[in-house]
Amino acid sequence: MKTDIQREITDQIVAMLESGDSNWINPLTLLGGSPENAATGKKYRGMNSFFLALLGKQYCATYKQWQSIGAQVIKGSKGVRIAVPMPLKDKETGEQTGLIFTSATVFSSDQVEGWEAPAVPDMVDETETIETVAQFVANTKATIVTNSTRPPCYIPSIDTVSMPTREQFSATDTSTATECFYSTLLHELTHWTGHQSRNDRLKGSRFGSSEYAYEELIAEIGSAMLCVSLGVSPQARPDHAKYIGGWLKALKSDKKFIFKAASDAQKALDHLESLQSESIKAAA
Repeated sequence: MKTDIQREITDQIVAMLESGDSNWINPLTLLGGSPENAATGKKYRGMNSFFLALLGKQYCATYKQWQSIGAQVIKGSKGVRIAVPMPLKDKETGEQTGLIFTSATVFSSDQVEGWEAPAVPDMVDETETIETVAQFVANTKATIVTNSTRPPCYIPSIDTVSMPTREQFSATDTSTATECFYSTLLHELTHWTGHQSRNDRLKGSRFGSSEYAYEELIAEIGSAMLCVSLGVSPQARPDHAKYIGGWLKALKSDKKFIFKAASDAQKALDHLESLQSESIKAAA
């Protein structure tokens, strides 16, 4: 991909970030609404809601909360730490004077036994197949599996991309269902380039850490670049910028990381494009 296209897309993303709209909408219909606590029925708020939505987790609860409703966390499951606000009160008046934050570990419904989520309506595939993108992905020979109960993710330990079904993607205010599906797939494919056998970029960072956030910037910028170069979208979409904006908060909103991540994203794309040449040679 030409450097000027890379710079143009990066500048578009920065301009959208500076517009101040960071209300990212998860395009997966498996999230019927904001993530909520399975035991209390209350919606998670703020960054807790954002991070759980990024992970594709609709229903969560702590270990004890799951037990309180007759469910059991599966042995070996790893939870996600969230922030829990605790009121500070004046010892004499009892009035609230502020908040302090502690943490809690929550597990999602796909990590428990003995509980069923509320029924969801039948879903219709709103996406369209773009043959050029499908061929581009196929040429990489990446292992991609479909799993309707797992959020989209790249699993380094088994070098596999996991994707929800196409029916689980819906349109947002700024993107079609097709754009949402392919941008998600290309996001995970960019993560795939970070494997030690390829660009050797992944270091097993903890979710929510600065290293994890930085890798998310790389993957989403890579997705934006690929969507434009492969004809999924005519230009970088607000959905890309909103997603990036959320992770940028974990990096103290320092936009220098955008340009650094764009450079690493370009290296990822260079690797993916090199695989296209190899596929053409093999077919000749």
